[in-house]
Amino acid sequence: MRVLIVGSSMPGALEGFYLEGMSKCPQVENIDLLSTDSVTQNRSVFLRVFRRVSPNYYPGLRALNYKLLELIKQSKWDVLLVFKGMELFPKTLSEIKNLGVMLVNYNPDNPYIYSGRGSGNSNMKRSLPLYDLYFTYDRGVQAQLQAQGVDSALIPFGFVNSTTFDRALEEEILRACFIGNADDERAAFLKEFSMSVDLDIYGTGWDSYDFSQKTRLHPPAYESELYATLRKYRAQLNLMRPHNRDSHNMRSFDIVGSGSIGLMSTTRDHRDYFDEGTSVFLFNSVSEAVLHATKLMNLSVDEANQVRRSARSLAGQHDYASRASELVAELTNTKKLQRI
Repeated sequence: MRVLIVGSSMPGALEGFYLEGMSKCPQVENIDLLSTDSVTQNRSVFLRVFRRVSPNYYPGLRALNYKLLELIKQSKWDVLLVFKGMELFPKTLSEIKNLGVMLVNYNPDNPYIYSGRGSGNSNMKRSLPLYDLYFTYDRGVQAQLQAQGVDSALIPFGFVNSTTFDRALEEEILRACFIGNADDERAAFLKEFSMSVDLDIYGTGWDSYDFSQKTRLHPPAYESELYATLRKYRAQLNLMRPHNRDSHNMRSFDIVGSGSIGLMSTTRDHRDYFDEGTSVFLFNSVSEAVLHATKLMNLSVDEANQVRRSARSLAGQHDYASRASELVAELTNTKKLQRI
């Protein structure tokens, strides 16, 4: 199987985890990644607005689509694995499909609900029927896709596994932490939460909100710094957005897989994947989150470490190496690929 991935090559991007994991699968003879980052990086305000308002006329996107089509024509690829696909025109995908290449999408957001500018666009929506297989992390989205005649498979998020997660902490900060970028809904929750619980926030956009002086704001944490930051706090908050209200997000498995202590929104996925009250603590309101956080802050070091061990024991087959193997197995079993 020869697979070409289209997506971001930025550090910490989901595409990189799958590129690495799939390259180790014996079914994959060749794999490469065509980066879409040049379309979005280092652009003037005018070009960013142009791309947003008229994406199909934006020169950078047209060049990317031309480059992809030429690459497909020049080399032999069995599968085009597109992550999200905001940059690709339906016309380009249709031409590639006509060349006999299997079209596959993995969408880490929701193809029907856009929570922000980077969540989706008309290219994604119009391209849905073109895909031979559409991967999603969300069971609700999977049901919607299948109801519309789009063949879909479920691959939850994962985490980057490391033996360092089994080591004892050198330091623990007796505060709650939230890692993620700002929006009004998150800010309202965290403002109320931080009135009762000491809180550190990592991410962009938070300085435009009026938090109390005891709430500490930090720049984003990426890659190895992300996991170190998750682990060193007594409690890690995880909040859902409109597109994943009853599901999970990337942070869900980052927290549990790294042996951190998760304080998460109650969702069907969180209840099904994790052990409530032993490996994670779930809430339906700010007041319930505060109650759990207060109890967590009062745990002894030994009690807190037991929660961490319980979380870590669930890691099992949830790392990205395992997710990549699941994805390759799904591809291998599809009738479309078997005909190629």
